[in-house]
Amino acid sequence: MRPLLTLLFALTSGLCLSATGTLNFEGEGYSIEIVVGDDTRPVVAEVRVVPPGATDWVPLPHGCLRVERFDTRAQVLRLRCEAPGDPALTAPLSLTVRKRKGVLRLGDHVLRGVFDWTM
Repeated sequence: MRPLLTLLFALTSGLCLSATGTLNFEGEGYSIEIVVGDDTRPVVAEVRVVPPGATDWVPLPHGCLRVERFDTRAQVLRLRCEAPGDPALTAPLSLTVRKRKGVLRLGDHVLRGVFDWTM
């Protein structure tokens, strides 16, 4: 049994294991959860939205998601999602964050809120 454990440890010790966390935006009734994966650097893995009055997360289609900037050290995030014809998205969405201040744009609506960088 001991040689098997030693072999298992030797095989897995060189692997880079990834951790996952979430970051959150709250503003004017909207909640956005950003799932972050960590390979060699943090990356946005998924974005989920809860509109006002809803109870379930709606994942944004990955194909429409464009992360323009994501810097956890400088605490800056810019992402967009446009999915013409997708019933889950009625308007283009963009989220811009600097430190704790966030601005969510849904079509012509501009919503201000706070962003939590704690994972």
